[in-house]
Formats: sequence, structure tokens, C-alpha cells
Amino acid sequence: MLDIRPGSWVGPYKVIAPLEEAARGGTASLFLAQLARLEGTQLVILKIVPVEDEGYDERGALRLDALRKEVETLQKLRHPNIVKIYPIPSRNGPREHYIARATNVPGNPWFCAMEHLGEDSLESRLRELTVLPLGEAVEIAYQIGSALDYMHSKGYAHWDIKPDNILFRYDLSRDGLVEAVLTDFGIARENHEPAVVAGTRWYISPERVRLVEGEIALDQIIDQRPADVFALGMVLYEMLAGELPFPGSEKEVKYAILGEPPIPLTDFNYEVPVMVEDTIFQALEKNPANRPTMEEMLNMLDRTVPAPRIGIQPLLVSGAAPAPVPVGAGVMGTTAVGRPARARPSAAAVERRKRKPSPIPAAMSGPVPMRAGVTGTAAVSRHVRAKPSAETLRRQGRKPSLIQRLAPGVALTAMVAVLVVAAWLGVQRPGILPMLSPRPVAIAPTSVPSHTLASASSPTPTPTPVSTATLTEMPAPVSPMQTPTNPSLDEIGQLRRDMNERFERMESRLDNMTGQFNERFDNMTGQFNQRFDNMTSQFNGRFDNMTNEFSKRFDNMTGQFSERFDKIYGLLIGTFIVAIGALITGIIGLVKR
Repeated sequence: MLDIRPGSWVGPYKVIAPLEEAARGGTASLFLAQLARLEGTQLVILKIVPVEDEGYDERGALRLDALRKEVETLQKLRHPNIVKIYPIPSRNGPREHYIARATNVPGNPWFCAMEHLGEDSLESRLRELTVLPLGEAVEIAYQIGSALDYMHSKGYAHWDIKPDNILFRYDLSRDGLVEAVLTDFGIARENHEPAVVAGTRWYISPERVRLVEGEIALDQIIDQRPADVFALGMVLYEMLAGELPFPGSEKEVKYAILGEPPIPLTDFNYEVPVMVEDTIFQALEKNPANRPTMEEMLNMLDRTVPAPRIGIQPLLVSGAAPAPVPVGAGVMGTTAVGRPARARPSAAAVERRKRKPSPIPAAMSGPVPMRAGVTGTAAVSRHVRAKPSAETLRRQGRKPSLIQRLAPGVALTAMVAVLVVAAWLGVQRPGILPMLSPRPVAIAPTSVPSHTLASASSPTPTPTPVSTATLTEMPAPVSPMQTPTNPSLDEIGQLRRDMNERFERMESRLDNMTGQFNERFDNMTGQFNQRFDNMTSQFNGRFDNMTNEFSKRFDNMTGQFSERFDKIYGLLIGTFIVAIGALITGIIGLVKR
């Protein structure tokens, strides 16, 4: 029994609350926990498996094997409708681990971290509404079928499709969005692996019933994917009818799955389209070879109930009032006339896990764009996080990158260079940039009409007769605003002096900007050099300390070795002298004899 309470720690995660018994996996316990990160707190679901260290624990070994199998499978599967698994942060480096042992928990259990989903499941949805609207039921089946089709293309089979293992990423009451997520991959298999005797009896296919009963061997199920098609057909039937196609006790369900046809959907819900019923009955074929593939089943559902499917009025149940029922409202009471309530253990299970959905920003309300891999209106937009600026990183106490630090200086240098080149071209090449170069003003000669001149000798000018043709040839009078002005040489000189003053002011501004840029660049270079020197000095200091410590330890070891060697050497010399003395004594004794 795991002794994990709210506020305790499992690895780097802080436990918020244990989930209720109904939310516990078949081989593990689930806990709601949080992980503190720089960008905020992340909510996760911890799946923990206790293992006994003393002696051989067969059940614990099976639970640990199932957890490792699930983690390994989820690492290879990335799909919007498959639950996500997160790497566990490690203090030993950037290497990612998806399963670890909680050394700070009694018993050192194994655990993994998974995505925190909403609090709704398909099982709780069926208990609330009994019968789902046609669009919602087909959309859920389509999304789960898309995940299964992706798994089948990768060579995997889930083998445990049931309402308990279908959760929703968001609260269904929010905007009527549906994003179903497939969970619990404990008995998921690769297609080439042998079958396993496991699963929920009410949703397993006929070939799996024979496998459980021992009628066939494990290696006789060559293709395991048709079992997922059968289970998805059972789930879709249950969503539209409020009942399973083979109700009854465990023993009755076994014989019904093996030999009896499913109850027609019209016995429970007469408004189900014939094409949908035909698709479900094809998925519930006894022979696996006669069932459609998951891709074919999705195509049939898409043709029968095309997207968008959310927003279709819910189906009516036999005996219910014919008034229109809004989406989200359920048909309460009996599920069908003359039919008992569905008999299966999950109907009597405790409430599913109580988990709050992830907060959705208000900006996401309104039309929801499509997302790759999600069909219909179940796609939910995601905000793209903008890269923080250098000033924002400084306020947060984080170090900006080298490019972010140099970007303002580079931009200022480019602007100064453009202005300098433009000024030089305006002075040296007037024809290239006419707006910056001084324009020469042409002085036109003044023409005097002949009829305005008078003879100097004549006191009274004689008027010249003007004909009609002359009047027509005369130009129209010019208004004072249109009369061209001919500047004098003084005005032209003044204009040139003004232009020169403007260029001088521009050059002084450019010099100031260049000086400021050089000053800032020098400051940044000085700061970089200072920080680099500090890091170098720190590294040298640490290296010197390590070298000194190593030298001390080496000297101590050398001294101890020399001392021990001297002792051994003295002992050997003493022993040799004693032996020589004994030998001499023996020789003398022999000589005396």
C-alpha cells in the first residue's frame, strides 16, 4: 500500500491529491501532482507502481513490466488523440528519463508522468446522458479511430478500447468542443508480438474470447488490429444506444459475442441512420477477416456523418419526449422500452477521476482553427509564444543571448552607414540623389514685347492697330502665382550656404551618433571582457584548488607508502639478519662436533 499524501514529494513532483479509486489504473495508482518550472507550474498525472524489494513479487513484477511497456509505447506514439507522456527532470544532466524510481517515497516505487487531462471521461458522459447526440458520438469515435489508425500504421494495437479509457482534454461544457484522448496503454502490443490474455470482457472480440477460454493458442492471433475495430464498434454502439449490443452477465456476454448477432440499434434508437448502423455491424463481424480496417471504418463514418459534426441535435430514445434537446443535455430515465439497464462492472464504478481541465485563455474563444491530426471541430488553437526581448530577460533575471545583446548596436550602425552614404552621394554625385543635392537654378533672359516700346523722340506714342488674328495669337495672361521667379546670384549663394550648413549639422549629428555607438560598443566589449576575465579567474582558481588538493592527497599517499615500505624493508632486513645468524650458528655447531 502506497503511503503518499497531499504535499509529499515523488521525485521532483509535489503531490496535490490522490485520484479516486475509479481513476486508478489496472496495475498502478494515479496521483495529481505539479512540477515547478521557470515558466510556471505544470500539472501532471503520476502513475505509480509499488514493487516489493524483499523476495520475488510476481504481481509487482507484472505491474512494473506493464508500466515499462506503456512508457515504451507512448514514447514512440505522438498523436493529438493519444495521451502524452513527459520526461522526468533529472539532476544528472540533460538525458531524458520517462520512468524512474522514487527514492524519496517508502518502498521506492516506480513512476512515470503523463498529461493532465480534463475531469470528464466517456464513461461519466454515458452515465450522465445515457445516449449521446449523433454528431458527438461519431466525432468521438472518429477521433479515437484516427488515433487507432495511426497506431496500426506504426505496427501497434491497443487491445483495451472502452469508455473508461477515453478521456477528454477539455471540459465538454466549454463551447461544445470535443477532443477525445485515448489512455491506458498497459496491454498495448506490437503486431508481431504474441497476444496477451487480458482486457475487459464486455468489449473484447470473439477471437480474444476464445483466447481467454483457452480454445486457441496465443500465437494463433496473427493480426491483432481487427480486435481494436471490434472494440470501437462496441463503444460507438453504446454511445448511440445507451446499451451494449451483447448485454447480460459475464457468462451470457461470452456466449453472445461468440455466437449471437448484435441487437439492432433501432430497438433502442430509431433515429440512427442506416449507414451508421451498417458500419457498426460490419465492425462487429465474428470473423476478423470480414471486418473493415480502421481506415475503411473512418471513411464510412465520414461519408455518413460528414464534418463538422458538433452541433447536431441529440438523438431521441424510444419513449422520450419528441421535443428538441439541446447539445449537452441528456435523456434521463430508462434507456429503452422493455430493456433493462446495461449490465457491466463499469456502470457501477465510482466517479471517474476529479481533475480540473487546463485553463484556456479568453483569447481562444470564438472560431477555433483546425489543427493537424484532429478532425472536425475538435481542433483547439494553441498560442505561439513570442521570443522574449533582451530587456524582458533582464527584468526576469535571465541572461540574454549574444545576438539579442548586439542587435541594437548592429541596427544603429546600419542606420548610420546608410545616412553617411546618402550624404556623400548627395554632395559628390548630385545626379544620383537629386533630393539631397543642391539644384542649380537657370536664369532665363527677360524678353520685352515690341508693342510696349515707344519712340524716345515721340512725346505721344502712336497706338499700333491690332488685328483679330493678333489677338488670337497672344498668350493668355499669366497669374501672379504662376509667374516664374528668377533668383539672383546672391540668392543662389545664400541657398548654397544654407545647404552647406545643413550638411554640416547632419555631419555633426552623424559624428555624435557614431561616438555614442562607439562608446556603447566599448562598454559592451569592456563588460564582456570583464565577465570573461572573471570566469577565467574563477576557473583558474578552481583548477588551482583542485591541483593543490590533488597534490596534497598524492603527497600523503606517497608518504604513507614510503613509511609502510620502510617498515616492511626493515622487517625484511631484520629477518634476513636473524636467518643469517641462525645459519652461522648452525654451521659453527656442526664444525665443533
